[in-house]
Parts: sequence; structure tokens; C-alpha cells
Amino acid sequence: MTTPDKAYRWWYRDPLTKILFKGTFGKIGVKDLNWVNYDRVADRTPEERARMLTDTEARFARSVNRRPAASAASRSAS
Repeated sequence: MTTPDKAYRWWYRDPLTKILFKGTFGKIGVKDLNWVNYDRVADRTPEERARMLTDTEARFARSVNRRPAASAASRSAS
């Protein structure tokens, strides 16, 4: 999305975050997520975009690794 971060949050009040976090991710058991909005992506170089994706993957991996082992075991049993 190329909308500047502050304008996006002021205008839309974060409906996508609520939908994704409470709906999609909540139903599959992913909790404690933080929204990261990359603005002006169209103006970025391919290398910068690749770095953004790598950073996002690392953030998600850290959030998954912080979960207690018991909840991870119960998800795999389901």
C-alpha cells in the first residue's frame, strides 16, 4: 500500500488489522501480533523490498518462538 502510515491510520482507523488479527489469525491461534505498515513501497528498490520481507519474516518467527511450548503442542495435536 502506498498510503503514508499516519494518513492511513487517521483515515481508516486500522480496520484491516482488526479483521486480520481477530478473524483470520485469531481463528488459527496466532496471537500477540503487531501491525507493521510499509509505506511508499512503490518507491522502493527491489533490494529494499526484499529486506522488508526478510524483516517481516524475522519478526513473525520471533513472535512464534515466544509462545509457550504447551500451546504449540496443543496446536499440533489438533
